[in-house]
Amino acid sequence: MHEALAVAIPTFAVILAALWNNARINDLRGDVRDLRSEMNARFSAIESRLNQIEADLRQFFHELGRHEEALRRRE
Repeated sequence: MHEALAVAIPTFAVILAALWNNARINDLRGDVRDLRSEMNARFSAIESRLNQIEADLRQFFHELGRHEEALRRRE
């Protein structure tokens, strides 16, 4: 009986530790998944803003060219 307990208790402890570590790994995976989603959302927002800035600059230079042409005609 004593030998059975001597083997069973450490075995049970190892199984519990393995299950606990598995749960922690799953928590970590969930955290990484959440972080990745948040980063993708932020990068999408940045990309959208950069596209808007690019469009604004394109329009600005187009208008600038029109004004330069009008100034050349007046000279």
